[in-house]
Amino acid sequence: MLKVKVFSGDVLIGTAELFAADPPMGVATGVLVPTQAYAPLRSTINAIFMGPTLGWSELALKAVAEDGSVVSGVGGAYIDDVLEDDFPPQLTVAGIDCASGLYEAWFGKDLAYRDYYLK
Repeated sequence: MLKVKVFSGDVLIGTAELFAADPPMGVATGVLVPTQAYAPLRSTINAIFMGPTLGWSELALKAVAEDGSVVSGVGGAYIDDVLEDDFPPQLTVAGIDCASGLYEAWFGKDLAYRDYYLK
């Protein structure tokens, strides 16, 4: 697992422990533990998740590892948080570059990674 701080722009909105969810696609996910700064964004995140009216880029989501490296992917970062559900918000980063070795460095010990690549 990779511990990250999650930002919207320069505002810390939560933390998460990401794990390999779909290794060949470079996807990592984990439960978002929100800060108080997340509450005002929740309805916007719900609206983005539920329909095509807004885009994730407007929130400028960024996951930063403890060593300061930004965990990013070509599919971007998004938060699954539907107001009508009782599930905790989930942060996902999609399309992390596997060829560079970053995905393996961050998630190589995760079960899903080992199951896929070390068969």
